[in-house]
Amino acid sequence: MPPQKQSTKVLFTWAVIIRLGFLLLGMLGDRLWSIKYTDYDYKVYNDASKRILQGKSPYDRITYRYTPLLAYILIPSVTVIHEFGKILFITFDIISGFLLNSILDKFRVANDSKVYALALWAYCPLTIIISTRGNADSLIVMLSLLTLQRVLSEKYIQAALCFGLAVHFKIYPVIYAAPLFLFIESQRDPATKSPWSWMWMKVWNRQRLTFAFVSAGVFFGLIGVFYMMYGYEFLFETYLYHFSRQDHRHNLSFHFYLIYLFYDSGYSGMIGSVAFLAQWVLIFFFGFRFYKDIGVCMFFQSLIFVVFNKVCTAQYFIWFLGLLPLLAYNNQIWHNSKKLFVFIWVTWFATECAMLAAPYKVEMRGENAFRPIFGSNCIFFIESVALLCVLLHLSLIHISEPTRLLSISYAVFCLKKKKKKK
Repeated sequence: MPPQKQSTKVLFTWAVIIRLGFLLLGMLGDRLWSIKYTDYDYKVYNDASKRILQGKSPYDRITYRYTPLLAYILIPSVTVIHEFGKILFITFDIISGFLLNSILDKFRVANDSKVYALALWAYCPLTIIISTRGNADSLIVMLSLLTLQRVLSEKYIQAALCFGLAVHFKIYPVIYAAPLFLFIESQRDPATKSPWSWMWMKVWNRQRLTFAFVSAGVFFGLIGVFYMMYGYEFLFETYLYHFSRQDHRHNLSFHFYLIYLFYDSGYSGMIGSVAFLAQWVLIFFFGFRFYKDIGVCMFFQSLIFVVFNKVCTAQYFIWFLGLLPLLAYNNQIWHNSKKLFVFIWVTWFATECAMLAAPYKVEMRGENAFRPIFGSNCIFFIESVALLCVLLHLSLIHISEPTRLLSISYAVFCLKKKKKKK
């Protein structure tokens, strides 16, 4: 076996061993520790599955605000083995690693760089903990990566099916819709000076329209099925609630303290609207500006969505950390100084760990620590924005001389090169 493939195999083996170790540790901790290792959401999922088995609505379980499909999938956690859901989420996390490996192969990343990039996923504490605690966000990350992998393979119908399913499970992947739509067939975009010809020939083509209509069909089709089963309650709890949600408790958002202070007044809604506007302006800007480097674009959009969101909890971080290897291969700092790249992220993680100390006092001890929370959230917000600016400045949208001359991304350049060889 070549050394590079052996290194990848060892990395995946240890990734599985570590996650299974945390799973067993969590099972033991739930029995011995006063603070349970298992995520409270996992109990909510299972309670919703019990309601379905009883012939009731999953929304009879208060705080279940997910698609009924998730509760159906996790029925074996109630009927077979309690840890079924955790094992499933760990499996989704491992599949994400294989998808990242495939995507980096399609971008023709050197094997040594690929192993380092995959290590950012395999040994990331948050991705390990979130999946082993029983949180379903690993499923969303896996579906998002599968969508990208299928797009790069030019399997647009399969990509659309995955994308529609991802948005159905959780609405946030819709932020990738514009860059994915524009990236499809972007290497074949015709050169024309007429703006109307550009609009017709570049934007509206069969592959892009197929992706748009199939993904929309999956999303709205599933909405129709579950609306007939559970009515408006499904629509509100799964989607609409998240637009009006004002979380003044377990919230790591920069906007948290202001929402907390004005929770009973009309100003809290105004604060949420301002946060929403700033968030989506940046998301659209990055989507239309950097879509040709689709991996970099998706990472930046995810980071912006989480950092600027009016509600933020620790499991949200997996939404962009799961895409971090897509940024690493295409970043100047990664090529010139891997140690500096790792130092930046270690500093970010240290700040995040320090930030969690104050919420622990509020949620677990009932202490009044809202001002320290606001202070730590402000520091974390500033550091995250600075991180975003640094990574954006160093990102190589045009990574090599051929791509600079052609004004296309490294990803598109590799795909073109691959087709020429065929």
